[in-house]
Amino acid sequence: MSARNAGNAGNAGPAENGTPRVRRRTFWRWRRNPLRRRSDLLEAWLRLGLTVSLVLGVAVSGALTGLAVHQDLTALRYERHQVTAEVQPGPEQQDDAGDSGTDGGADRPDTGDAPRTDGIAVIEWTAPEGGTRSQETLVPADAAAGSEITVWTDDSGRLVEEPPTPTETAVQALIAAAFVAGCWALAVLLARHAALAALNRRRELEWEFEWASVGSHWQTGPSGPER
Repeated sequence: MSARNAGNAGNAGPAENGTPRVRRRTFWRWRRNPLRRRSDLLEAWLRLGLTVSLVLGVAVSGALTGLAVHQDLTALRYERHQVTAEVQPGPEQQDDAGDSGTDGGADRPDTGDAPRTDGIAVIEWTAPEGGTRSQETLVPADAAAGSEITVWTDDSGRLVEEPPTPTETAVQALIAAAFVAGCWALAVLLARHAALAALNRRRELEWEFEWASVGSHWQTGPSGPER
């Protein structure tokens, strides 16, 4: 008789068509029963501990991760600053400007204010300490030399990427929270599967040992081997 059937034994209801009706008990492993094995009680504690770990772990890990990511991304909006930068003329435009007063450049078209098509240009901006800095970076394709664009810098005046908006911050925090919570849930479920598999394997070995002992007793009998 298996442990589950043993736990249900004695809980039979009124007979229907000569067959007793057995009522299932959810918490039978926690009740005292002469047929309850030590492994049954161990399984009850194991299931309880893993269930609590799953529920609390998913909630706590997801909440802490989402809060940490949200705080880090929000802090970027206070650490980065918008500044106005001026698009500088490219090398070809500077050569054209240098040759504009000579006869060699008289027939060249004026491209100093022409929009760029490559999206890369040298820009110049004022650093927090008051000095001027310049760097080659991506600019809008229609940004002409001398036009002004808005860029983001850190506290030291270096160019950085634009920080995420509040909506993007919330979305990224939710994604991070869901990912960590999902990983925790997967780890707990895998641990549960491995623990129950090991416990069932141990039960099978104990059952085989007990069956071999009882079987040999039935074959020999109390007075010697049967004929």
